[in-house]
Amino acid sequence: MCNETSLSCENYFDGFHFLADFKTNSCSKNCLGILKLISYFTVAIPLLIGIVYAVSSLMGRVALYLNDAVDPRIRTAIETVRANTEFLAILDKDLKNNIEVVKAAVRQNGCALRYASLAMQNNQAVVLVAVRQNGWALRYASPAMQNNEAVVLAAVIQFGKALRFASSAMQNNEAVVLAAVRQNGRALLFASSAMQNNEAVVLAAVRQNGLALEYAPPAMQNNEAVILAAVRQYGYALEYAPPAMQNNKIVVLAAVRQNGLAFQYASPLMQSAFEVMEATGIYLARNPDSINHFAYNQERSLDWVNLMRGDAFTRDPEHPCTRRFQWMSAVVRAQRTTRQVGRLELALEVDERESGVSHILSRI
Repeated sequence: MCNETSLSCENYFDGFHFLADFKTNSCSKNCLGILKLISYFTVAIPLLIGIVYAVSSLMGRVALYLNDAVDPRIRTAIETVRANTEFLAILDKDLKNNIEVVKAAVRQNGCALRYASLAMQNNQAVVLVAVRQNGWALRYASPAMQNNEAVVLAAVIQFGKALRFASSAMQNNEAVVLAAVRQNGRALLFASSAMQNNEAVVLAAVRQNGLALEYAPPAMQNNEAVILAAVRQYGYALEYAPPAMQNNKIVVLAAVRQNGLAFQYASPLMQSAFEVMEATGIYLARNPDSINHFAYNQERSLDWVNLMRGDAFTRDPEHPCTRRFQWMSAVVRAQRTTRQVGRLELALEVDERESGVSHILSRI
């Protein structure tokens, strides 16, 4: 009986062999092979899919049965921490050490890892779930996990400043540090000294946030490419540039074009440079509300700054300033009447109630 069944199955599944030898087979044999192939797709394969579905359904029912057989305390604990992760702190020790309970908590709030057992804080699967939900959770991971590249990468990708809680080895890992500063440039603060001196890392940091320049070492702060990248991202980064860069016209122009208020961090020489005054004036003309954000009263009272006020003149949509050449002339002549623009009061008195550049020129 078994031999007959085996022979029947063997004969049934030889349809492909029939077609492989179709040139030498008779017409009736080839037709039989084609019919067998058709039956594979209409009978055999659907039958196999049905069997797989039945087995998976049975396994699901078994899993459901086993789940119902789980300790009711665990089910209650999972439901409790899903409702409020802080309850993990008051659960029994065995529940704090239960992977399903802890995972349920950290999926809701990664920082709930702080309440888990030491074993769970050292469990890579649990810690990964936590840091992917909130990178800050790395703070509560075990030292071994804080030294685990996969865990630390997941943490800094979610929150760059989580680099703060990584091990020294990870803070010196270029891939990890790059991922951190690309998410938050100011994570550069927590990188190793070697990474802070790595131009690729510092460039990535200041391109994400120009103010990351504050944490760059002197060698990088004196790197013109780094400074330019920083001030182009955020002009105020000029504050953290060394004096030599604050006196660099290319750098200062890039800064004030991005944010005219960066003028206050330029060197006195640059503040009196016409190109810098012009670029700042253009920014202020486009953003007249920014004038009142100048840090120093003496800068707010500069005549050439007041020329930028919205009520000082009527602007042409095609240009940042109306009668641009007259305004430029006014700035130049005002510059000549003072020894240090931005440091001493200008000799000119501006009546802000009057408008028009010609009125200013008539007073010079």
